[in-house]
Amino acid sequence: MDADAYAPRQLPKIWDLSYLGTYSPDRQPALEKLLIEPARRLPHLKFVVAGPQYPQSIDWPANVERIEHLPPDEHADFYAASRFTLNVTRANMIAAGRSPSVRLFEAAACATPVISDRWDGLDRLFEPGHEILLADSSDDVVKLLHHAQSADEIGNAARRRVLSEDTSDHRALQLERFLEEAVARRSQRISTNPRELRVKRGTERVALVTGGAGFIGSHLCDRLIEEGARVVCLDNFLTGRRSNIAHLEEEGRFEVIDQDIIGDLPPRLRRMGFTHIYHLACAASPPHYQADPEHTMLTNVVGTSNVLGLAEECGARLLLTSTSEVYGDPEVHPQPEEYRGWVNCTGPRACYDEGKRAAETLAFDYRRSGRAEVRVARIFNTYGPRMRSDDGRVVSNVICQALAGDDITIYGDGSQTRSFCFVNDLVRGLMLLMDSERADGMPVNLGNPTEMTVRELVSLVKEMTGSSSRVVKRPLPEDDPKRRKPIISRAEELLGWQPEVSLQEGLEETIRWFDEDRRSKRAPWRGIAASESEAPLVQAAE
Repeated sequence: MDADAYAPRQLPKIWDLSYLGTYSPDRQPALEKLLIEPARRLPHLKFVVAGPQYPQSIDWPANVERIEHLPPDEHADFYAASRFTLNVTRANMIAAGRSPSVRLFEAAACATPVISDRWDGLDRLFEPGHEILLADSSDDVVKLLHHAQSADEIGNAARRRVLSEDTSDHRALQLERFLEEAVARRSQRISTNPRELRVKRGTERVALVTGGAGFIGSHLCDRLIEEGARVVCLDNFLTGRRSNIAHLEEEGRFEVIDQDIIGDLPPRLRRMGFTHIYHLACAASPPHYQADPEHTMLTNVVGTSNVLGLAEECGARLLLTSTSEVYGDPEVHPQPEEYRGWVNCTGPRACYDEGKRAAETLAFDYRRSGRAEVRVARIFNTYGPRMRSDDGRVVSNVICQALAGDDITIYGDGSQTRSFCFVNDLVRGLMLLMDSERADGMPVNLGNPTEMTVRELVSLVKEMTGSSSRVVKRPLPEDDPKRRKPIISRAEELLGWQPEVSLQEGLEETIRWFDEDRRSKRAPWRGIAASESEAPLVQAAE
């Protein structure tokens, strides 16, 4: 499918429902039911049938225009002039489970909403109700024409599907994969394991990013798009924000699915041929993950199980973003990956801390049983643009309060330490970890090993913002870690990675972003501790 030749065009709508196809006796009953009968019932609407070989004996209603021959170079204009177009599949091809007609894909590429008869296998091509409309009777068509005043999103979703799966480039890639696998089977010198073929072949990256509208996930989506990948962002938008990915939604290689990871995954995900899955879905700041601790735990356990199953089915490599919280309030400092942690398994943070530990267990169990390739990143404090002002992280707390002129809240005496990694450095580390062959079977710390106290951070932010805010102290929340600093020798050795952005540089960019966000009309904005009546907030250690 040439996505440039078959593209949306801004033309006046001439017909309410169109059909393009050569006459076929086994298709004609469906055409009678889904176009000709609705035309008789809706004489005020306009219909058209384009294609040759229709018998003169057909009783066409007066509001059905006939076009005997439509050259291919006029197909896109034909679809653009149609509110809806009809797909009818030949009976002998329904048994094969696939439409033989390229017209279905032409119309979808043009973003014209398609009404189709129902047949087994259609949902492997387009998702009913989301990318295509189904009709079993003339009543169904009449209702769609009456009530679907604008089905633009159906058409746009179908076009995104075509761009992600059915262009000529994709067909060439499928042929390349088929030839590679055939050569591998014949020579037996190359693994025929689909996971190895997908990850090692060096061809197109098709990536799923769960939690892709969140702070870190949206930056990862940016990086993947920049590197030429096709990206599906799956997010339930409980803590992720559409504004984080709004700039990507016109990108043909980017798609957004509004879905909670703990529910049944949409069937079409299993048809997308993912090569890489980046699993970031989970609220990561204490106010957010403690707001619904059961959902947090289920996201980490059930959600991780769901995406591991998807990775197994697709042959994709999966990267799990775990957390420094698996170390709890550590008795060992700084923290190496071998340290097993000091975690309160019944405390208010346990839904997240123990949830991530369980997610790691699932991931490594899948790996040990040969069901999926996995990589595990343990992320330490990360900051940067697109953090939420209400997320409870220490950097966002202090910056937002300083910019708003509010009192700056310190929990405890401020002597607890953190090490702050800029988001661009972290995303680079995640990309390197995903592609590493040496980091298989082990967690890898990703964070900045430069340690500082919360008091030192507050002084630096006040200086950089010119804030005159007072500093006030609140009780230290339960299980808040006293010290946090990663040992990153494993990342240095296996990935060649270490942070490059200084704290001064990163804070300048982050402060600038928060200041612009504060002045914008995008959403209500306030410092995190704007109300004394709010429950005490826990500083995130991630």
